[in-house]
Amino acid sequence: MSITCAIVDDEALGRQLIREYLQQHTDITITIDEGNPRSAFTQLENHPPQLLFLDIHMPEMTGFELLRQLSNPPVVIFSTAYDEHAIKAFEANAVDYLLKPFSQSRFDQAVEKARQHFSQSQPQPELNELLSYLQQHPRQLPNRLAVRKDDHLILVQTAEILWLEALEDYVRIHTEKTTYLMSQGLGEMSRQLDPERFLRIHRSAIVNLDWVKEIHPWSSGRYLLVLKNGKEIETSKSGAKMIKEKLM
Repeated sequence: MSITCAIVDDEALGRQLIREYLQQHTDITITIDEGNPRSAFTQLENHPPQLLFLDIHMPEMTGFELLRQLSNPPVVIFSTAYDEHAIKAFEANAVDYLLKPFSQSRFDQAVEKARQHFSQSQPQPELNELLSYLQQHPRQLPNRLAVRKDDHLILVQTAEILWLEALEDYVRIHTEKTTYLMSQGLGEMSRQLDPERFLRIHRSAIVNLDWVKEIHPWSSGRYLLVLKNGKEIETSKSGAKMIKEKLM
């Protein structure tokens, strides 16, 4: 049987990865591919798919809120950065979950579970218990990021990141040994990072506070940060205020 599906994820890389993985599943047709959950809601209501790949933490509207507003929710495979304790709720109440970052083989397993669900005409998984559980348990921010390089993903530990630099629609991630380029905005990237460790000190820069070695007064109420590798980064005025609150 053929299956229609929707992808809803505010991260462009996340949607791209699912599209690529779905190329191996010719019986599944993508009818909705959306990064804005509010726009996705209208499309899902007007043209409901059979299967939904859904991110949880998105701006403006979470995946939970989106599901609760749908009059006829489809079968859901979650993509999530929740920790292993919360995953028990997924196992009991969802067709499957994909813990970011996930591989092609793990994705294939989730798709196979969805196929079995449809072929056996099983009832829709009960989501209320899952939604209630997860809303009471704050998300554990990931300690690694999946960065695409050529045709594969590299897992970068967030502790190894010195700073992040905005380059138009891209972000350059700087570590001690190398740099990586990601196709998303700096604001989008900041939501994936621990706010206690990473601070946006300028509209084009986020620094890992653990790597700040020196703080020097600079012009017009700003600061010049010197990282442990010798890199110098200038703050904005608002960034200087946040540095003072966090470190001084």
